[in-house]
Amino acid sequence: MNKIGTVGSGSIRGNVRVAIMAAAGLVIVAAAFFFVPSFGEDKPNIIIISIDTLRHDHLGYRGYTPENKSPSPFIDTLAREGAVFTRASSTTTWTLPGHCAMLTGTPDQVHGVVDDRIPYDARITTITQALNDLGYATGGFFSAPYMHRFFGFSRGFDKYWSCMSEDTMYDRLNEWKDMSKEQASEEVAIREVKSHLDVTSDTVTNKALFFAKTHKDEPLFLFLHYFDVHNDYLPRPPFDKRFDPGYSGWVDGRAVLRNPDIKPDMDPADLKHLIALYDGEIAWVDHNISKLFESIDSEILENSIVVITSDHGEEFFEHGMVGHRGNLYDPTLRIPLLFWSPGRIPQGMILDAPVRIYDIFPTVFDLAGYTAPDTVYGTSLAPLLRNEPFKPEPVMAELVDLPPEARQTGEFRKYLSYQNNSFKLIKIERRKWSPDNAIDFNGELLEESYELYNIDDDPNELNNLYSSAPEMAEVVMRAYEKELDRMAIHRAKINEAGPINRSSQDLPEWMTDRLEQLGYGTGSKTR
Repeated sequence: MNKIGTVGSGSIRGNVRVAIMAAAGLVIVAAAFFFVPSFGEDKPNIIIISIDTLRHDHLGYRGYTPENKSPSPFIDTLAREGAVFTRASSTTTWTLPGHCAMLTGTPDQVHGVVDDRIPYDARITTITQALNDLGYATGGFFSAPYMHRFFGFSRGFDKYWSCMSEDTMYDRLNEWKDMSKEQASEEVAIREVKSHLDVTSDTVTNKALFFAKTHKDEPLFLFLHYFDVHNDYLPRPPFDKRFDPGYSGWVDGRAVLRNPDIKPDMDPADLKHLIALYDGEIAWVDHNISKLFESIDSEILENSIVVITSDHGEEFFEHGMVGHRGNLYDPTLRIPLLFWSPGRIPQGMILDAPVRIYDIFPTVFDLAGYTAPDTVYGTSLAPLLRNEPFKPEPVMAELVDLPPEARQTGEFRKYLSYQNNSFKLIKIERRKWSPDNAIDFNGELLEESYELYNIDDDPNELNNLYSSAPEMAEVVMRAYEKELDRMAIHRAKINEAGPINRSSQDLPEWMTDRLEQLGYGTGSKTR
């Protein structure tokens, strides 16, 4: 662990106003003191902000300033006033399982939601359910199909609001029940495209503010899911021109995954503009978060623990692809992670211990003085914030890649990664799959390959050491298998609670059958 700094001072609301106007880097000075979080008799409000698809390295406080501007001036101020983890990772590289891990405190190997027809197991307690049981008013505000109540995300929320302009496919399946497969598949595709073109951040902010205002006399849990950073990249003015104002080419941020001209050998000026539009989306969301802090009741903020994070990152051809859900390299696996609670969390603290998205739940509970449920697998990071001894845990990730041709080939690929300290192991498996058992992803192993990277020496993951460093590869492999065993034991304890329960809340059982008929989850391009 490398811990540096306390930076900045001043009132919460005063610093918020300054942040709206300034793009600020993170100045580093020697650490002077540490806070022990304490909320007295009041239950702290808890606000988790998930910025879908936000790369860990495209933030001003990480030194990223295209056109000499930070895409995240407000978040930068929160970083100066809070604690930042620079080596946080998700459990995967797409929305659904990443958020399951975030809200359940469990990795993908435990919650099992690795395909888009699988709601999470209701035997696993979410942070929302646990806080609701503690008397919190719970409001969730989501803006992407994969955050739909179909997957169980609404459990424990008093209000779980869709902030999308139109219904998702999960809302419309009842209407498609009597359509042909071709007609229904076309409707699915239309809904998918519309969800990627939607602009929702202002709706997320406004609905959250309304909920906070109408429940200000209760302890609050707010979960805000901002989707606009996700492709397609369509930032509202003036953010659309902020990071590449002189561009006059063809790239407009639309059809990022479908346009064949968006490719590794595209003109560098066009790629630069694509990234500039992505950064403009970050600035648009940052603007909305600043509005949230400016407008919410000051008494709520003064007694709040705020977490800002993401579910995964985004790649711009560092490893041959644009987008995510294609590999487990760091551009798509690493995430930002920031805790803010002035007077309770050290200011300007930078921590480089490797941590996981599923550590958020137990950390929040530890900071608030609560005991996390037994189903949680993650580790509290609060000791780091208190300058107490802390042993970093290994970072595991998983990605199931079920291609459109799987019904014909009967095969799929599974990616797994393991990192502890300097070395990162990636295992790629080719396995058998059958539509007769569509959500079984442990079929016969047909082929496997490995990659090993020294992240300290090779942060871009370009030099595969697996063949040239067999002894180190063996050490990492044994540690990886040991961690898999630990996860299996934890999963077995959950199984002792009774039969698995993946029923979809508020939706009829036939819908999962219809999803299978449509092939949704079998080669779906939604990410």
